[in-house]
Amino acid sequence: MVEAILGIKNTQENFTFCVRGFHEILPTRIGLEKRKIVSNNSCELCGFGGESNAHAIFWCPFAQEIWKLLEFTFLHEVREVIDFKNVILYAAEVVEKDLFEKIIISAWAIWMERNKITHGQHLGQPQQVVNWIDSYYGTVVSARDGAKVSSLPIQRNRNNSEVLHRDPQEEQRHTILMVDAAVLNNTSSVGLGAIILSEDRRVSKRYTWGGFMFE
Repeated sequence: MVEAILGIKNTQENFTFCVRGFHEILPTRIGLEKRKIVSNNSCELCGFGGESNAHAIFWCPFAQEIWKLLEFTFLHEVREVIDFKNVILYAAEVVEKDLFEKIIISAWAIWMERNKITHGQHLGQPQQVVNWIDSYYGTVVSARDGAKVSSLPIQRNRNNSEVLHRDPQEEQRHTILMVDAAVLNNTSSVGLGAIILSEDRRVSKRYTWGGFMFE
């Protein structure tokens, strides 16, 4: 269960990315070697022996160049022993919700950039990746803030002109993401499921994934 991811509004793509990283099923070299898709588990970018989900996203020198240009100082030092799940859980504890959202976006951007190698493309420069992260995050924040303003109740002041009234509890409202997984031993596959609960604990959205094979 991904209890750390609260109130985050992301696209389907980086939502799926985060769930798969949390459960260590992003197709990095360790997993690919176990499935006999590759012959070794060394990182394609730096040669580190043991390309886990966390190494690819947080600890690889390429990823580190990007994180060091961002404001999250706890990610500026390599800690290979910490896996993806625990990085995300720690981040959820030490940063504000909005910046936690930026961490998820940044991790997703690094993953997408790394995937260029698989498709025979050249990696962008770290500053280019950071510029894209800042732009994308700014778009997300602007869209969210615009939606908040448009949903605020309208009151009239003494001059009978319309003014916006902000509910003081509005900022405290959030949704809850709950994720679980099941392993089917007879078919060597993993199934994932997720639900998003509204503030009153009603199910607002459901997602399911299945068929992730392993050996």
